[in-house]
Amino acid sequence: TPPLPLVWSSRVNSPSSRAPGTLILDADLLPETPVLRAWKPGDWMIPFGMTGRKKLSDLLNDLKLTSDAKARLRVIDFPGVPGRVAAVVGWRIDDKMKVTEHTRRILIVKSGDSAYICNNHSTNSYEKDR
Repeated sequence: TPPLPLVWSSRVNSPSSRAPGTLILDADLLPETPVLRAWKPGDWMIPFGMTGRKKLSDLLNDLKLTSDAKARLRVIDFPGVPGRVAAVVGWRIDDKMKVTEHTRRILIVKSGDSAYICNNHSTNSYEKDR
């Protein structure tokens, strides 16, 4: 699986960083080159704000995604936990990946038709730019 392509930027508050489908994760919880892959049966996550596991198949059904949309969907692997997903690109992050007061760097993942662009930023500049 190819690593997630990274593009570095110095600002967080550009309009595209707050567009629908943009996810913000704690960058220090992921490897330097996050793994982007297609989802597969058995994948699971703890969606942001929840406490229990949810199978991705159930989450995708709840989101009412078509079969074509599901086939194009990409996920970011949760490091060290087989089958666990850190993020469903364009839709949800795992609760463990959320930005907290302890976060030092953030990762912004933007979904698009042909590319996934990620930016690392310090949370200090994120807070300052809000």
